[in-house]
Amino acid sequence: MGSREGKLQEAPGHNIKVRTRDIAQSLGPDPRSHKYAVPPGHKGKSYPITITQQDGRVKTVDIDPAKFGAPMHYLMLPCPRYLSGETNDKDFTFHGKVTHVLPSLERFKDELKKAFNPKKVDITINFRPVAFAQLLAKIAYGFAIGKYGLGGIKTCYLLDAIETGSGIGQWVGCLNHGNTSEGKEHIEVEGGFVNTPTRDIVVQVRLFGNLRSPTYIIIVGEPKEHLVTTIPFPRTAWPGSAKDIEVVRLYAES
Repeated sequence: MGSREGKLQEAPGHNIKVRTRDIAQSLGPDPRSHKYAVPPGHKGKSYPITITQQDGRVKTVDIDPAKFGAPMHYLMLPCPRYLSGETNDKDFTFHGKVTHVLPSLERFKDELKKAFNPKKVDITINFRPVAFAQLLAKIAYGFAIGKYGLGGIKTCYLLDAIETGSGIGQWVGCLNHGNTSEGKEHIEVEGGFVNTPTRDIVVQVRLFGNLRSPTYIIIVGEPKEHLVTTIPFPRTAWPGSAKDIEVVRLYAES
């Protein structure tokens, strides 16, 4: 999808409008997309689309994701404020999004054509960006506990953000402004440390890595000293100096 600016208060939801031609221009057909099923959360749940018919009339219809497929959105996020030094304490911001239609964009377009032969299609979906960031934080926290144990975390930064969503942008974001890339696995999770004075634990998460998607970075907390004493950090960068931040010693799981 094309980039767009967005700034969201810690609010329950946000409407995102998607046009099928925008998806096609951005992504094009993906020869591997047949490998993906409709996401479980969409099964049995119809969603509305707005159709402009060939004669110009506009109507809204509900479509079945089991037949047509379902759009999946991934936000392109700025650097976590803990690393960037930005002082915006209340807003959760994003500057673009990537949309994939699963299991296949071509199937989605073909089924729409057979059912409605539309001139244009708009999809408006109530998306919860803060809840999405909380999900990433939960994945990161669970990975860190599994990898390092509760005893390996001296101070966890994420707990309040996971519970309430407050200040989630302090700890969740992207190092590369949400630029997309392709991975090798459906879900890829890597844990490591950043070269802050406290050598904070970070986790990088890529969802549907086989498709082009952003890689998210989550700052989990300060580790116990025994986890990092043998790691050679090339230099130390203070929180807020994003350009000097480096992630070292990544442990992968997928």
